[in-house]
Amino acid sequence: LVSSVTLPGGLKEWKREIAQWAGREGVVIRLPHGQMLKLKAASYLTLHRLKTQFSLRATKRLIVGANLGSVEEFEAHLRSLGADWEIIREVEPLIRAAMDARGQARARFPELEDEIDRLCMRLPGKRRAQVAAVNAGFPEAERQAALLLLDGRYHEAETALSSILLQEALEPFEDPVQEAAEE
Repeated sequence: LVSSVTLPGGLKEWKREIAQWAGREGVVIRLPHGQMLKLKAASYLTLHRLKTQFSLRATKRLIVGANLGSVEEFEAHLRSLGADWEIIREVEPLIRAAMDARGQARARFPELEDEIDRLCMRLPGKRRAQVAAVNAGFPEAERQAALLLLDGRYHEAETALSSILLQEALEPFEDPVQEAAEE
């Protein structure tokens, strides 16, 4: 416990620095007249949200944000945040479904690219006909990615395909946060 310290660089610099900490919660700053300020590490906040507000949305954000591609990577990432085995065990079926969806997206994307290339060769320079063919010939889950490919936006198309397949994979799971709100 330190009774008094000067914050070199100011509060904004401290917030930025503490947010990057790993393996530590953060700091408590007591101000004059009994005021208190808590600065938390981003990794601690992520872990705390997982423990207290587990949701499908938060899980999806974690998978996509940390670019996790396997259950093992997810487990390692949670452990690096200080999560215990109980959290991992509780969400394992969901994570397996999500990782399967990411694998399907990785496998499907090159095929989708080839299909769009063939479509463009079949209908060169006929943008409206190409869009109509995409809308009529592709499943709903792939349309956004296919349309982005028509525009040459490959990275966005790959992200869109991965996101929609991930969303579909998570739909069958019950969301504890939503359930609690409904009760």
